[in-house]
Amino acid sequence: MRVYNAAGRRDNIYKARIKILVEAMGINAFSDAVDAEWVRIKDSAVDLPETEKHRIMAQFARPSLPPVSEAALTTRKRRRDDAGFDCWLGNNTHPHWHDGYVSASISLKQLGRPPGDAAAAEMIAMADLADQFGRGELRVTYSQNIIIPHIPRDQLAAFYDALRTAGLAGAENGLISDMIACPGLDYCNLANTRSLPLADTLFARFGSPEMRQDIGAQRLNISGCINACGHHHAADIGILGVNKKGTEHFQISLGGRAGEDAAVGRIIGPSIAEDEVPDAIAALIGIYRANRQAGESFAVSLARLGTEPFKAALHGRS
Repeated sequence: MRVYNAAGRRDNIYKARIKILVEAMGINAFSDAVDAEWVRIKDSAVDLPETEKHRIMAQFARPSLPPVSEAALTTRKRRRDDAGFDCWLGNNTHPHWHDGYVSASISLKQLGRPPGDAAAAEMIAMADLADQFGRGELRVTYSQNIIIPHIPRDQLAAFYDALRTAGLAGAENGLISDMIACPGLDYCNLANTRSLPLADTLFARFGSPEMRQDIGAQRLNISGCINACGHHHAADIGILGVNKKGTEHFQISLGGRAGEDAAVGRIIGPSIAEDEVPDAIAALIGIYRANRQAGESFAVSLARLGTEPFKAALHGRS
């Protein structure tokens, strides 16, 4: 950030992004500048008083969690009897450092809801759920969902029932319906295209919960312009809005990912009109489903098959 603050394009709102500086300098030059800055400042850090260090560290201390009663048999029976609970538990809960607890995602993705949007009453409901089940803590994720991090395993069924009462029991976490989408032209004057209506159309195109579950782990993101607020470049399938002679068009990219092995997705052809996007994404998913091996994710299939079969499907549609 120090390198960016010194050399970034603060004079131009369209270029005031770190990625613009990296592109202008080149990744090697930017990396060298970061290394040089680190050498310059690494021994000049402020020496905080011990009391301040302890105060800061206390903010990140693990909470003291009470023991949890054994509820495995009850959970297994509920999963057998309730397909919705079984799907939610498989998609929306995550391992916890304490064996008796899980973290749970609340999916703010459903038909008719802009990705990540929550009404005031829903926000109050989530706060109440955090107080009741999660030690008063919730976190907003980059994927436009909410995580409640400390839920006792023996209260999972009750937590799910409370979510369902609040209309928040969607099991979309990590699926193709769990889209990240920027506000687009509806709310942003930098955007080239609308993102939110397209996200809703795509949700409807993959409207069957059984189909979404069969597709499995899938990151599909939408950005309304090159500023990439929807992280389209870091998605299995990225959709970028572009202005083509005054009309809304979209470029499709494949193979982006975040994490330790981060990669930028590759554009696989010319842009297409908005009304073509749902068929295009369905064609890409169709290639994956037809050619995947047992247990193979979209990312692994893409790496094995290469982009050519997907390009052919995308541009060979009738």
